[in-house]
This record gives sequence, C-alpha cells and structure tokens, in this order.
Amino acid sequence: MGQEPAGLHPALINAVRVVARGESLLAPAVTRTLIGRFSERVRPSAATERERIKVLPPREREILLLINEGL
Repeated sequence: MGQEPAGLHPALINAVRVVARGESLLAPAVTRTLIGRFSERVRPSAATERERIKVLPPREREILLLINEGL
C-alpha cells in the first residue's frame, strides 16, 4: 500500500485505511454501548411478551408453550 510514515502507531494507520475504504470505525466500547442500547429498544420486556401471548387464541397459546418446552 505504499510506504508508511515512521513513528505512527499501526492502529492509526489501520484506522486511516479503513476510513479511506469508505468503512466506519468505532472503538469496541462504543460498539458495545450502541449494541446494548439498540437491543434494549428491540427486546420486549417479559411483561410485554406476556401481554402479547394473552391475545392468542387458547390453542395457539398451548402450541406456543409446547414449542417453548421443546415438544
């Protein structure tokens, strides 16, 4: 890829290459925070799940519970 300037940290060189390719680069801590916040938004709470199950007809609820038990 050409000559690298002396004294630059390899991680910095890699970061410049990643961004130059049009990709994004996030620190692992930032990635963990983003994934954690996103999963909180998309993962329904247990109470929400119970409410959703209540609207199922009895037979569908029974089948869902059997699937959950692995039957």
